Amino acid sequence: MSARRALGGALSATGVVLAALYAAPEPPRWIGFVLSLGLLVGGLLLLRRRAGQPSSVVKQTASGKMQWARELERAVVVLEKLAASDPDATVAEEAGDLRLKVFVPFSETADALASELGLQRYADVMIAFARSERALNRGLSAFVDGYPDEASRALRESLHFLQQTTALLAAES
Repeated sequence: MSARRALGGALSATGVVLAALYAAPEPPRWIGFVLSLGLLVGGLLLLRRRAGQPSSVVKQTASGKMQWARELERAVVVLEKLAASDPDATVAEEAGDLRLKVFVPFSETADALASELGLQRYADVMIAFARSERALNRGLSAFVDGYPDEASRALRESLHFLQQTTALLAAES
């Protein structure tokens, strides 16, 4: 937890408690009440400020889109290899690693791409990505449950949608 978030949370909580204390007496102590509401608002602003900061996984600069396009291209190569091989424990482990190293970070930082891509293209990218992620998760579940044919089918489906995601992300507006 960052110091800014901790300070924001503490200010917000203090503001709420003080506002209640100043509003309770008859007649209310308006100056203290207004100042405590100021603390509350300041704390909330500190908490909200962090929401706009880009993730450290891929800094969302003008090249953020292209960095993710390259990262997803590498994931496509790995997924092609996994989909073409016979399903076994190694394939399941590599697919799980791919999910943790590429899919999860992309889904956590992709919101910052909305301004870079525009809402319609962002929606198209995220729909294709979500389909790919669901298929990968279904493949991992099939591996665990002992259904190698279903796992292979799900990995091929995930590959298809990940290729679609990469093409949409790399396409020029």
